[in-house]
This record gives sequence, structure tokens and C-alpha cells, in this order.
Amino acid sequence: MDLTGDLDQMLTRSRELLRTMQAARPDEDAPAPEAVSEAAGGLVRVVAVSQRLTSLELDPRAMRLASVELAEALLAAVNGALDATSPATGEVVAMDARQLAEEVAKIQDQGVRQMAAITDAISAAIAQVQRATR
Repeated sequence: MDLTGDLDQMLTRSRELLRTMQAARPDEDAPAPEAVSEAAGGLVRVVAVSQRLTSLELDPRAMRLASVELAEALLAAVNGALDATSPATGEVVAMDARQLAEEVAKIQDQGVRQMAAITDAISAAIAQVQRATR
């Protein structure tokens, strides 16, 4: 079993995936997608972008709702819009793929050196045991 080679191969693959991710990353200047949520049969409409409300619209008929109903509708619409822009919904959280790739490269280099040192030490210990048993 070649642990050094396996680790090196795994980290190399990780670096390749990060490069692919970085290349496929959407244009940072592109606007973030909007999330729209409605409540009370469309009387309350909320728009959110990147976990921030950008619009809150109340149909004039919404003012006829009881205050408790209007409050519930507002909460439902706001929470719906915010949930739709939440990272928990599967949206990829913004990250610096280049920086992450650099860190993986550092870890790979350090890991390969450490595995080589461990392998050398184990080989030396085995050789010493073999010499002692002769």
C-alpha cells in the first residue's frame, strides 16, 4: 500500500476540482438571483437578493386584513424570500476558489513530505528489526 502516492493522488485530484470550480464560477459582476415570495393570496410580495430584502409590496387590499393576519403574511413572505436565498437551499456560498486551491497545494506539499519522512522512518525501523533478528 503506497500511502504517499494515494495521498498525493487524492490531493492532486482536489486541486484539479478546485481549478474546474474556479473556471466554472459565475461572473462576479453578474447580479445575484432574486427570490420572490408572496403571501395572503399575493397581497404581500417580497423580493430578496443575497439574504437582503430589496422590495416589499403591499396590495392596497392587504390593508383590509386584520393586523395579526397582515403580520403573519409579512412574516411568511419575508421568511420565504430569505429562505430561498439561503445557502441551506443548495446555493453555493461565495468563496475564493483560488485561495482554497493555494491552501490545498500547501497541504499537499507538506503532506507528501511528511508521508515520505514517515515511510523512510518505518522502512528504517523494519530494516533495523530485520538486522537484529539475523
